[in-house]
Amino acid sequence: MNTLIITSKKMIPPTDGGQFGSLGLIRYLHEIGQSVTLVSFYEGKDYNIAEKEELKKYVCHIRTVKLIWKNTALNFSLKYPNNVRKYTRRTMYRQLKQLKKDHEYNLVIIDHLQLYEYAKLFPESKIILHTHNVESNIWNGYAKNCKGVTQLFVRRAARMTLEYERNALITADGVTACSDTDLSMFKKMAPACNAEVMLPYIKCDRIKKIADMGETKPQILYIGNYDWYPNQSAALFLADELMPQLRKLVPGIKLFLVGKNPTVNMKHNAEIYSDIIVTGKVESVDTYIKDADVFVNAVTQGSGINIKMIEAMGKGIPIVTTSFGARGLGVVHGKEVLIYKTALECAEHIQSLISNKDTAVTMANHARAHYEHTIVPSQKIRTLFSTDTKSDI
Repeated sequence: MNTLIITSKKMIPPTDGGQFGSLGLIRYLHEIGQSVTLVSFYEGKDYNIAEKEELKKYVCHIRTVKLIWKNTALNFSLKYPNNVRKYTRRTMYRQLKQLKKDHEYNLVIIDHLQLYEYAKLFPESKIILHTHNVESNIWNGYAKNCKGVTQLFVRRAARMTLEYERNALITADGVTACSDTDLSMFKKMAPACNAEVMLPYIKCDRIKKIADMGETKPQILYIGNYDWYPNQSAALFLADELMPQLRKLVPGIKLFLVGKNPTVNMKHNAEIYSDIIVTGKVESVDTYIKDADVFVNAVTQGSGINIKMIEAMGKGIPIVTTSFGARGLGVVHGKEVLIYKTALECAEHIQSLISNKDTAVTMANHARAHYEHTIVPSQKIRTLFSTDTKSDI
């Protein structure tokens, strides 16, 4: 079966949750025997030769289009939400029309809502909207953190995104949701939509070995793209609220904030405190996972599911998290993870894992086992990505 995936950015090297989720989808389609053509935008540099060779393990054809005027604010539109208008480019339309002439696609997967405008080019194909979040929910959350005129514009974007998202849910032949929470939101927007939960298919080897536990100076770790406001909020909590508590309980402990686009506030904290290390973009997070004692997931807002949690579970590092960060994964406090409500409780959980290697190892083992069971797509998902005829919706 010929499958076309249209996505918003390069997939290699993956540096954020969206890219990990998209790459996981491609690997899954390859495993079930689909012949995949990948079309994506890119910012800055296109795929290099090594990156293309890596991708060709899973896809047959790679096409890219350079994204210009990428800033959402510069793409003001009366017809589309700004974050959708950002990706409506004539060069992409031309690329897709040429591919349609050259190939017949049984299945077209729109990876991210923002690309759904291109679905109309393929009326004969089965269309799957592969979501990573409830986009309108993200905009509503962002609006709460804005003030004045900015808040008015963001609320407008949220309303327009909601209408666009509802239309996509209704017209797509199938929709993937990242979590039960997202699925409920989709069903509320469009009760008749053919949506199923598909956890991100993140396949990874365990890299945090049992022998490594407690072998380094005490370190905790958070990973994220700090362009996204939930990650900014999490980093602020870790530096300003958690670390003062941890310094009392675990002398010498260090906090590593890993990921691209760190904020001015994060950099300022790193300048003041020698025990807060802000790395910026890194080629691989594996070194930091190997060296850290605990992964702390401090996210408290947003949508979708925490891919960083799936990766941490799979790679075998003990996890302390908010209940929000653990949503949709079916993990149990005290078994796979430790869940906290306050900064002090978070600090106490971290101290207990660092001071008790056996507990940390047992919890990491349970999390890894849960990960291995959870990432396997259900039969409903297999049906969604099958060659069945288009929906009548």
